[in-house]
Amino acid sequence: MELSDRVPDAKTVWLFRERLTQVGAIDVLFNQFEMILRNAGYLPMSGQILDATLVAAPRQRNTTAEKADLRAGRIPEDWQNKPSKLSHKDRQARWTLKFTKAKRQEDGSMPATDLAIPFFGYKSHIAIDRKFRLIRKSNAGKSVIHSRVEHVFADQKSQTGLFIRTVGITRATMRIGLANIVYNMRRFLFLQRINAAA
Repeated sequence: MELSDRVPDAKTVWLFRERLTQVGAIDVLFNQFEMILRNAGYLPMSGQILDATLVAAPRQRNTTAEKADLRAGRIPEDWQNKPSKLSHKDRQARWTLKFTKAKRQEDGSMPATDLAIPFFGYKSHIAIDRKFRLIRKSNAGKSVIHSRVEHVFADQKSQTGLFIRTVGITRATMRIGLANIVYNMRRFLFLQRINAAA
């Protein structure tokens, strides 16, 4: 794409991402870029750091009966007759508590307890290599958190917003995976500039 070319509209980008999602292309794309990194000499040989962050999804406004059905693994009866409503309900995102440190009060004292904030969405898990800070593995599944890599998540959230506006874990995985690939591309270009200047 050249600077003089027309930029695709939002619908075209959405359809492209949807096709990638349908064929499960995120792992293939991630692995292909990983091979580019390896061929350029960025080998993950200095250990890995694992971490996870919460990625917000649109909150669901469900009735008590709908919540009970969802917890039991059933589709609420009212939704079965309304496919458009069902397609807009994310049944895979979950509520959790996000814990944060309480802030110092005006008198200088610290509250006795930390804060627990309700949060709805998904978890993004990544593993980066220590030396180059490139993402080597990612998923939207469960993993053990060993250490913190907040700079990666902060970069993703500042550049892409990293708010899931899709429905379902498959589309959320694609959205998070694309954000991870974009981070690696930007990091790769940064490392190349540093090496060129040295």
